[in-house]
Amino acid sequence: MKRNKNRLVIANGKGGVTKTTTTAEIAAHASRRKKKLLLIDMDPQGNLSSTLLGYIPPTSQLTIFDLLIDEDVEIKNVIQKGSLNWPGICILPSNQKLSTAYKFLETEPNWISRLDEVVEQIEHNFDAVVIDTPPSMGLLTKMAIRAANKLLIPADTSTFSDSGDETILALVQHIEKKTGHKLDIIKMVLALQQKQNSFVTKDS
Repeated sequence: MKRNKNRLVIANGKGGVTKTTTTAEIAAHASRRKKKLLLIDMDPQGNLSSTLLGYIPPTSQLTIFDLLIDEDVEIKNVIQKGSLNWPGICILPSNQKLSTAYKFLETEPNWISRLDEVVEQIEHNFDAVVIDTPPSMGLLTKMAIRAANKLLIPADTSTFSDSGDETILALVQHIEKKTGHKLDIIKMVLALQQKQNSFVTKDS
C-alpha cells in the first residue's frame, strides 16, 4: 500500500515551545478545510489527548502504548474521534503508561520502526498524519522521527531554545545515518514568547 507523503512529526528537545499547541492548530486548520487528520500523541503527559478528547484516557483504556508494545492490539480499539469541536480529526491517545514503553521495547531489535509499522496500518484513511512528541530525545521521540517524512521544529525567541533546536537536528542526522531514513523537509517555526502562566507555556 502506498505510503502517505504527509507524515509530520513536531519535535524539539526543549519544553514549553508550543509543540502541542502547534499540533492542535494544525488539526483545527485541517478540520476547517474538511480534511481528515490522524493525530498521534507520543507524549506521556497526554496534553494533546486532553485537548482533542476533553480528558486524558485512564490507565485501563487502550492507548498508543498498547499498539507499540503488543502487535495483537487492533487499531480500531484504540483510535478515537475528536470531540464535536474537532470534526474529521482522529487521535491515537496517550497517558502516563507510555512513559514505561522503553521497558518493553528497548531490547527489541527493530524497536525504532514500531510506530512506523502502526502508522502503515491506517494512514491510507487520512490526508495526513501528525505526531506530537515529548520534550526529550529518548525512545519515543526517536520512534516518532522514524515514522515521519517531515519535521517541524517549533522554536521560541529565547536564547535557551538554541540548544534544543541543535539537539533535535543532531538526533535526526543520527537516525538518518543509522537507519537510512531521511526526512523530506525540515521546517522551523518561530513561536512568540508567552507569559509564564499562559496556556501555551503549559504544553510541552
